[in-house]
Amino acid sequence: MYSALDSAGLLDCNYSRPLNQRLVKPEDFLVSIQDFRHRRFDFLKSDARFKQLNPLFAKLFNDQVEIEYRSLINTLISYSFLNDLPFGSKLIEYMQVSNFTNDSLTDYSEYIDMFGHYIWYGKQLEIKKNNAIVDQDRRLLIAYKDSLQGKIRDIVMADRICYDLSRYDYTELDSMLINAFHKVATDKKAITAVKRSLFEYDRNTKLIGKPLHDAIAQTRLADTSNVELSFGEMLSRYKGKVVYLEIWSLACGPCRAAMPQSRQMEKELSDLPIKFVYITNDMNSKNLWKDVFTVSGTQENHYRSIDGSSSSMNKFMNCTIVPWYLLFDKEGHLVSF
Repeated sequence: MYSALDSAGLLDCNYSRPLNQRLVKPEDFLVSIQDFRHRRFDFLKSDARFKQLNPLFAKLFNDQVEIEYRSLINTLISYSFLNDLPFGSKLIEYMQVSNFTNDSLTDYSEYIDMFGHYIWYGKQLEIKKNNAIVDQDRRLLIAYKDSLQGKIRDIVMADRICYDLSRYDYTELDSMLINAFHKVATDKKAITAVKRSLFEYDRNTKLIGKPLHDAIAQTRLADTSNVELSFGEMLSRYKGKVVYLEIWSLACGPCRAAMPQSRQMEKELSDLPIKFVYITNDMNSKNLWKDVFTVSGTQENHYRSIDGSSSSMNKFMNCTIVPWYLLFDKEGHLVSF
């Protein structure tokens, strides 16, 4: 079905690409958005295979039309912002919460994800223009709390809060969002997610400056000679040194892209008692260490997590993303993660 849509030129990228390449004017792009929506629905209805789909799959394809339609609106919002263009009256109409939101789509992560752009590039600027509020955090708070309503507001606010807490990127905005969320939220899943994230954030921040928790210390590693050791034993090798630790994977593009910068940083800090240490989540293979050395640009201080992202440390700290950076002081105490 998706192959057929691609052949018919009915994927959202077929519409967004000309705009980003400045091959179409914003006002013409708005017309094409409606064209995309109608043609996509008509195409699905006319395809014999669509009529044979299980109702749940048919709903999936129809929901994807609505999500990608809103994604295209977001594309124009971002494009207008980045090119310092005014929001036309038609775009403002499309941006209205009643037109943009749909609680039946909240089970789709891509739908929730798009609200970051919707709020940042669209709603907070609209608030700035209409209310002349200078403080950006205040505008964002209003955009999250007052622009959105109902279930979608609860989920989008929870998503932003949980994301920032998981990255330990806690700001004054997060404090205001959490307070506002507790006052307005009614969705049980959203409330549970925020409660869990706050618990994990508080628990993990209490690890700072303390001896290694057992869940971290006992994480199973192997060195480049495939000798097994615990995380605690690995860290003890660097006692007296600050340890800059990256947990990464060869399959992670951002991890690979960061390696040259790590080598540069290591060179600049070479006079200081700092060790750059790496733990890969990759499975053991014949060429693993050769590939690790090539990508990282160094053959020193490499280890492999035997249990990958399912290690006791990952499970305890509820972190499965890479790259994941941790900093330890000379005594092996966690400083930052």
